[in-house]
Amino acid sequence: MTALRCTQKLLMAMKATPSAPPVPGANRLGDWSLNLLHTRPKLVVAVSEHDRLGLVLEAAPYATLQQRFVDAVFVQLLAIGVAADAARRERDAMQPLTITSTTPMPIA
Repeated sequence: MTALRCTQKLLMAMKATPSAPPVPGANRLGDWSLNLLHTRPKLVVAVSEHDRLGLVLEAAPYATLQQRFVDAVFVQLLAIGVAADAARRERDAMQPLTITSTTPMPIA
């Protein structure tokens, strides 16, 4: 399980309600921080928690962002020379993804 820690800008654009951050998962890259860039086209910049691997992908369509994100991580790992088996293990260990906020959740 991996948390996608989204900025308020991205959460609003996705029309997503953040959930509580999950317990740390088994993936090596850790959680990811995502931000929305208001360019043309709009882009999402993502940075991994553990090793600061960066990704950029188109924001739209927001409904498929999570699956496109996982696919982009897999492709990026292959592009930087990670063995296909290790890239697949990382991709599989990331799921399921949890949408959460970059700011701490208020205590109820």
